[in-house]
Amino acid sequence: MTDPAFKLISVEEYLRSERDHPVRHEYVDGFVYAQAGASRAHNVITSNIHVALHGPARKAGCQVFQSDMKVRVTPPAAITRTLWWRAAAGRTTTTPKRNRA
Repeated sequence: MTDPAFKLISVEEYLRSERDHPVRHEYVDGFVYAQAGASRAHNVITSNIHVALHGPARKAGCQVFQSDMKVRVTPPAAITRTLWWRAAAGRTTTTPKRNRA
């Protein structure tokens, strides 16, 4: 029997295999996905997002990484929404103000 095409691996296995691998990978829920090289348009977009998030994140005591960093984020959607909302609103508070009637 051959190995399955997709094999669950641990975080430790992933980090160990990435040390000397020429291709970058993303680790999501036990699965590893190769990442393609970025285009010029991709780099322009990520640069703009990084610039927009940097100030608000720094004021909130956070850091923004544009690329080439291995980070563990839990839960990703909540953090992404919070930082994006802060940057879009130009605010550094952790919760949005609610309208009070």
